[in-house]
Amino acid sequence: MLGSFVRTITIIILIITMMLMLLGNLIKGLIPSKPDETTTTTAVTQPATVPTTAPTTKPTTQPVTQPTTEPVTEPITDPVTEPTTSKETTTEGGVLIREIEKLPVTLIEGSGADIIRGADASADGGFVICGTSTSTDGWFADVSKGALNSTYSFVAKLNKNGAAIWKQQYTQQGETVVLSDIATLSDGGILAVGYAYRSNSYDTSATTAALAIKYTASGNIEWVKRYSGSGHSLFNGVSASPDGFAVSGNTTSLDGDFIGNRAEPSENLPSVSKRTSGFIFRLDGNGNVKWKEFFCGSKGSSMGGISCDGDGNIFAACMTSSTDGDFARFDSLIGGYNDSIAYKFSPDGKLLWGYCVATSGIDKFGVIEADGEGGCLLGGSYELRGIPAPDGTLAGVHHCGGKTDALVIRIDSSGKEQWMRAVSGYYEDRITDIRRTEGGFVVTGYTKSGDREFNTVGNLGEFDAFADFLTPGGNRAAIASQAGSDNDMANCVAISGNTVRVFGQTASSNGSFSGTASASSDKFSGYSAGYALTVK
Repeated sequence: MLGSFVRTITIIILIITMMLMLLGNLIKGLIPSKPDETTTTTAVTQPATVPTTAPTTKPTTQPVTQPTTEPVTEPITDPVTEPTTSKETTTEGGVLIREIEKLPVTLIEGSGADIIRGADASADGGFVICGTSTSTDGWFADVSKGALNSTYSFVAKLNKNGAAIWKQQYTQQGETVVLSDIATLSDGGILAVGYAYRSNSYDTSATTAALAIKYTASGNIEWVKRYSGSGHSLFNGVSASPDGFAVSGNTTSLDGDFIGNRAEPSENLPSVSKRTSGFIFRLDGNGNVKWKEFFCGSKGSSMGGISCDGDGNIFAACMTSSTDGDFARFDSLIGGYNDSIAYKFSPDGKLLWGYCVATSGIDKFGVIEADGEGGCLLGGSYELRGIPAPDGTLAGVHHCGGKTDALVIRIDSSGKEQWMRAVSGYYEDRITDIRRTEGGFVVTGYTKSGDREFNTVGNLGEFDAFADFLTPGGNRAAIASQAGSDNDMANCVAISGNTVRVFGQTASSNGSFSGTASASSDKFSGYSAGYALTVK
């Protein structure tokens, strides 16, 4: 009987052991396995516009030690790589960018927050820049005299090496002025554009006016013009044409300088629209409107960059969620989160074509540059929403796995796509500017990636600024970064001869920005990074 009892107990123990093993396997199956670190994406929220203060998030990677000081000049000769999408040009000849040489980084800073927002080359081999600052010392000591507000705008002329020839402040009594872009004109003058708004935040009736300021080559103001209505209006971009210039912007006004805006009026304010409309103004050398075009839909729209070619054709980048109104002509628009359109207009305002970037995610392509051959380059980024790979007009494009992937698209003179080039890694990537030069193009932006397209430059922490040098066929000639352990953002680029200058803002005081006096996690310093091109 005892033996029978022992056998019974043994069987019970075996049954319990098997049940525990099964339960353990079940629990193990419910616990997610550790993701592969090489394909993990980060959910980092990026402001829609360049912030005036540095993001407060800290690097998610291990702290980096301060890099050793780089030589003043350093050839960068990365092997030419082919475009990484399924729509590519793989062979090309002729004159190409072959290599780049780093030039010294110039800091444009005081003890406040300094941001360079726009840049262009001047006819004498130098550069012009515009931006905003709160500094009254350092580089801005002779700029900020007589400032009426804590934030003011400035325009400056630089020589080839980035040293200032002259600097001018611009303020308006009781208003804050933001200059967002700048262009050198055919008559040798300079045009800076942006907007002005009432500094008193308690004045709910105040509106924002688009603003254009014409300077002579020596820095004297020739004229100032405001473009306003009952709503809010601003200029985002400017480009010189053979007999004037073109500007892009956004407005909610239906009256004043914006008569012709076909957007739906607000219920209580018939002269103010429910949604923002993008617009283009074609202006003569005195700032008078020759023609204007609005881009209206039930969900609104906004204009990004603008670029004129030597024949006076105008290329403009528009972003919208609308599929009706002025956007009904494009069958490929999806109208989900955001789609983008590259437009080409003749000098007299006739629409020649529109090229759409439309997926079921978020497509923000607001950077555009005429390619000198009747077409253009369109730059921006896309974000997937609920799908594993790009669809719509980006179907077949390789997704690098980041929160946002940056992409450059070349469009020919008839509005057909020539090639696409990914400028992306596993994290978050943005494009801010594109400029044409002999032998190719220069693309600027900022990224949190240090892999894939950025594997030769890495990442020193937070956002790193970059300049990507592409050949006419979309192949990479070289890539360079302006980076430290905090946030660094390249906002714009200008090219004079074989000298490229990238302008932006940094919160770093190490790496490329060693010696920066005032940069910190809560404010930026301006900078200029130079590169000499070898083209043959």
